[in-house]
Amino acid sequence: MGQDKLYWMLMPPFLMMALLCYFLLPQEHRYYSFAVLALFWVVYYGLKYMFAKKTSRKGGR
Repeated sequence: MGQDKLYWMLMPPFLMMALLCYFLLPQEHRYYSFAVLALFWVVYYGLKYMFAKKTSRKGGR
């Protein structure tokens, strides 16, 4: 799977969740919306690592 494709598949749902959190949470809890964006990067690099590991394992056979 191409890295750009993975990025664009994950970004819209995470961005929508972050915006919803920002606008729906009370003022004192709006910083939680930035945690959603941090979670996006964790998921993105985790999947990127998993796909790279899977691809390298197939190439080694």
